Amino acid sequence: MLGTHSVLPQLAVTCKIEAECYYKTFVQVDSEVLRNRQLRQHANR
Repeated sequence: MLGTHSVLPQLAVTCKIEAECYYKTFVQVDSEVLRNRQLRQHANR
């Protein structure tokens, strides 16, 4: 029982960190795409 109690919090922390990293990467990519789209619109005018 003691073993599982120490593993679960570690897994939860790892999942949280991975989720935050994934979210930050997604937001970064999203803003890059938006910026490129705006640049392209300015170039087309």
